[in-house]
Amino acid sequence: MYLTPVVFPMPTGGWAQTLFSWNPLTPLILTARDWLTGFPGDLLGPFLLVNAILLLLLLFMGIVFRLAMPMLIERMGS
Repeated sequence: MYLTPVVFPMPTGGWAQTLFSWNPLTPLILTARDWLTGFPGDLLGPFLLVNAILLLLLLFMGIVFRLAMPMLIERMGS
C-alpha cells in the first residue's frame, strides 16, 4: 500500500515517482482508478503489458497445477 499510489496521487517528480514507476502494480491501480472515476487511462500501455504478463503466468501456473495434482494426490493417499 505504501509503495503504490493507492491513497494518494502519483508524485510528479523525485525519488518517489521513480520508485512508483518501477512497481508493476502502479499501472493497474492508476488505470483502474482513472476508469472508475471517468478519466482516460494515462498508463494504458503498461497496463496492457502487465495484464498480458499476468495472463501468461496464470496459464503457465495452471499447467503446473494440473501436472502436480496427480503426484500430490498419490502422496496424500498413501
